[in-house]
Amino acid sequence: MINTGGYDGLSLGLSTDVDLAADILDFWFGENLKQSYKTKWFPSGVDMQNNADDLIRRKYSNVLNLALQGNLNHWISEKKSLIALIIVLDQFSRHIYRNIEGKDDDRKLADKLALSFSKGLIQEMGWDKDLNVQEFVFALMPLRHSPSIEHLSNVLTNIRARLVLQQDEFDLLVKFEKQTIRRLQELQDRRKVSP
Repeated sequence: MINTGGYDGLSLGLSTDVDLAADILDFWFGENLKQSYKTKWFPSGVDMQNNADDLIRRKYSNVLNLALQGNLNHWISEKKSLIALIIVLDQFSRHIYRNIEGKDDDRKLADKLALSFSKGLIQEMGWDKDLNVQEFVFALMPLRHSPSIEHLSNVLTNIRARLVLQQDEFDLLVKFEKQTIRRLQELQDRRKVSP
């Protein structure tokens, strides 16, 4: 059970930090890609932005506070909970603190922690290789949010390596598809010839 600092998870119906990390991942990645892109990840227009900010602020402000206080640092020992922690610090902080006066120090701390955890996930643990594309992008996002030549070069290197891997996987699927079509056509041709 997490040290919740007075937050019992009841508003989310959760009882453990494993449930909380899973809830964060489901919230952030659970919709289809286009819907998430428009409504949460990169909402366009003031109304959509405000709706996303308000929802995340209501649902996850207490979780962000826990992360800033270091009460979720044990999440770094597991890949999925580490991704959830990075999302809370890097993404939710942007929604929660947008247009809120006096939160610059908290925002900077969130960025610093997210960057540290992102670097750990990629450079020290090498866990980024096993992430799906959405998780991969948001694991790299803290590097993009703290732009430096080193950070942005690192992001591009990781993206390019991922694209090569995905191209190899795509090529395998295309070959498998072609062979399956060929096999299907052979069976269909036999059926036509058979009496």
